[in-house]
Amino acid sequence: MLLASGSATCAQNHDNSHSRGSTSSQQSKVEAFALVGTGSYAKGALAIFDGNDLEFKTMVHLGEQIGGCTLVSVKFDSVRLQVDGDEVELTMDKQLRRENQGSWQVAELREPFTKREYPVVEEKPAGVTRSTTLTLESPEVVAMMSKMSDKEVYSLKKDVADEIRHGKDPTREITKRLERYKQASQGR
Repeated sequence: MLLASGSATCAQNHDNSHSRGSTSSQQSKVEAFALVGTGSYAKGALAIFDGNDLEFKTMVHLGEQIGGCTLVSVKFDSVRLQVDGDEVELTMDKQLRRENQGSWQVAELREPFTKREYPVVEEKPAGVTRSTTLTLESPEVVAMMSKMSDKEVYSLKKDVADEIRHGKDPTREITKRLERYKQASQGR
């Protein structure tokens, strides 16, 4: 399974805010979310999103929805969503945004929804020969996941998504699981 992680940013204020020039009784509700990662493994593909509301900080599998938009396809750094009857591509440098339950619009991203609390680091667990950021699509991790139960794969994906959702480095979680798996395999 591969996990691509990008730095999601947002075009405008992405919190619920008052419209400029409106009366105090009128509020403009802004909803927005961005793609922050993608993944695929033997049993399917998924996309990881971040947004200005908890409901948008989630992992979505093909055919599932986020904000009423259906995930149609997943690539390394983009997804296609069925949005209001049309199919749109959402890349990691864009967001989907709407005001007052209106139509979703693709917009530029300028600042993160969730601030990262970590530097991007590259870790190489013992036995990994190439120098690269360890992701869920790294050959070592794909091999490990092909031998894991569905429950273990789901748990790993969920933990990685939680790390990203909370602005933490998912590489550490992947590395920890890979090391545990290798130790358990050697003990058999």
